[in-house]
Amino acid sequence: MAVIGYCTVTVPAAQVTSGPHAHFPVLIDHNIITDAAFYDALTGAGGATHIHCYDTNTDGTEYDREIVVFTDSPDSLELWVRLPSISNAVDNVICVTVETTSRANDTTTWTTGGYFTVRHYQEASGNSVDSTGNYAGTTSGVTYGATGKIQKGYNFDGSNDNDNLGNITQENSVAACTWSGWVKQDIIDAVDIFVIRYVSASAQFQANTSSDGSLYAYCGAGANSHINDYSAVVIAGIFFHLAIAYDGTQATNLTKLKIYIDGISRADHFAGTIPATTPDMSTVSRYIGYTSNAWDGIIDEVRGNSNTLSAGWLATEYNNQNTPATFASSASYSKIIIGTMSIILPDIPIVDMDGVVVTPSSLSKTDGTKMALGIML
Repeated sequence: MAVIGYCTVTVPAAQVTSGPHAHFPVLIDHNIITDAAFYDALTGAGGATHIHCYDTNTDGTEYDREIVVFTDSPDSLELWVRLPSISNAVDNVICVTVETTSRANDTTTWTTGGYFTVRHYQEASGNSVDSTGNYAGTTSGVTYGATGKIQKGYNFDGSNDNDNLGNITQENSVAACTWSGWVKQDIIDAVDIFVIRYVSASAQFQANTSSDGSLYAYCGAGANSHINDYSAVVIAGIFFHLAIAYDGTQATNLTKLKIYIDGISRADHFAGTIPATTPDMSTVSRYIGYTSNAWDGIIDEVRGNSNTLSAGWLATEYNNQNTPATFASSASYSKIIIGTMSIILPDIPIVDMDGVVVTPSSLSKTDGTKMALGIML
């Protein structure tokens, strides 16, 4: 391994809401690393897989990371780095290096923190890719390459466009899970399904908007729902971050099933009683969009997590993804120069440090090692 150059990315403690948060995936993009020299060096090294990321706060551990997008000219980057702990007490400093050694993406960027599916929706055709490696999607009808919140997204037609994720076992009969994503709705106050898993009227887990101006989150029977007047806080044609966080161990409807819009809990009113666990939905698939009443607009960065993500986590996630350049900053790219020295010697026998008799024409010492020479007379 050889480090060609590096830059440091700093997430100020003040940007982390109610931390610390364990296994937090930080987005680092071209709005944070703006130095063109970084992108030029990465291209020269062999491309995106030559990015490495290290802890500078403690012991220099190499972080798990996923590179979703990298281009040079124009400079573009979507890099996710899992911090074992993101602090709200001290600034979080990440060393992003360009190295001669290539490294594959780490699914543990996501799975260590409880994510069971992560979909960036960057595909130009075919089925969606799950960055956790767990659930291959079967995509139907969507328009690829739409302008997403982060790079690209899928455009759903409001009719039957969908991404079928199959039987996600981590959300069957469980007491905790969270779904989140960036969504843009062409027309608000319409019946549009964001995520759905529907067995029957008494067994479902879904989130959809309605023509009455409300956003519904259902768990269990259709009568068990959290209802929020979302149309009071969102605008048609503008992305908003939507999260549904479920914790069946809590005592009240309000604390069991929460709706977050743009990182803020949006409590409104409830119907029925939110159950202690999600229903067994193993006989049906999880859909993004649906075969009817699909989302009408763009969806990007959809994630499912087996934990109930906290208000502080979701606020920090929103801040990071909504305005990356405000959330973090980067120092200029620094190139590491390794010097070499050439010595011209007559091609006569000499003795190196190990006592081996060699001739100068057989030597190649350009890596900084030292050699003591003695001329054999």
